Parts: sequence; C-alpha cells; structure tokens
Amino acid sequence: MREDPELARRYIALGDLAPDTLGHAFFKHYRDHGFAFPGEKLGFPEGGIYHDFTHVLAGYGTTPAEEMKVAAFQAGYRKVNPFYVMLLTVFSFGTGVNVTPVPQPVVSGVLAEPGLPPGLLMRSSAVRAATPTCRPIGISGRCCHCRSTRRAGGSTSAEWEAVWR
Repeated sequence: MREDPELARRYIALGDLAPDTLGHAFFKHYRDHGFAFPGEKLGFPEGGIYHDFTHVLAGYGTTPAEEMKVAAFQAGYRKVNPFYVMLLTVFSFGTGVNVTPVPQPVVSGVLAEPGLPPGLLMRSSAVRAATPTCRPIGISGRCCHCRSTRRAGGSTSAEWEAVWR
C-alpha cells in the first residue's frame, strides 16, 4: 500500500464527473465509507479495486451478508479455484481475523445470513462467461488477470449492462 500522489489524484478526480457516471459512483462509494484510494496513504492496492467496483455495480453495501454477495460475484470472475474467494470472506468474518484496513464485525454462520440466494454463484459465473478474458482495471488500465496494459476487446457496453442487470 504505497503512496503515489499522481495515482491518487487521478482517482480523486473521479469525484468531478457527473453524478450519474460509474466513476462518480465509485468515488462516492470510497468517500462514503472512509476508504483511501489507491495511491493515498493506506489506500487499497489498485489491483484489487474490482472488489469495490463490484459493490458499486451490483449495488451491494458493506455488511457481512453483502460482502458475501460480493465475494460470490468475485468467485464467478475466477477461472481457477473460485470457492477460495468465498472462503476468505467467511474466514475473515467468522474468525475475526480482519484482512481489511477498516474495522469488521465477527459474525458466526455468515453463510446462513438471510439474503444470500442459492443462485448467487451461478449469477456470478454468468458474469465470467459474458466478459472478455482480458479486461482493464483501474486507472492504470492493467488487466485484472494478466496485468498487461492491452485493452479488452469484443464487448459492448450493452453486453456489460446485460450481465450486471
């Protein structure tokens, strides 16, 4: 979690976008929850911001049950060992071992929380099936899988919107 003022500046600039844009919604999510942007002191690494974009795009909050929903979506992004993503979330909330920069509650039986529909993993798998193999993340534009700077191709915004509905 190194400081990079130029990178932080680019994320902070998202707050200047129109309120109905994804960038502004992402900025608001971070500021409303007191999170530091990549590049800021104690900021989340840019390689992991897909987690917070999942919160924004899916409309999930940050309660333990909603974090499980985000984890289920993230598991769907993975091609190998997707269940480990969910296990990390269950482990974090269920044991009290906090792996985040913000305080977290201890919740026993987080998988039994109401609102975790059985089809959630199937929905997240549909996201993986409908998204390009190589897609940029963050302002740096690096791919979330191979870390290259090549741009994703073949997906239209209509295809992305259909996945997230």
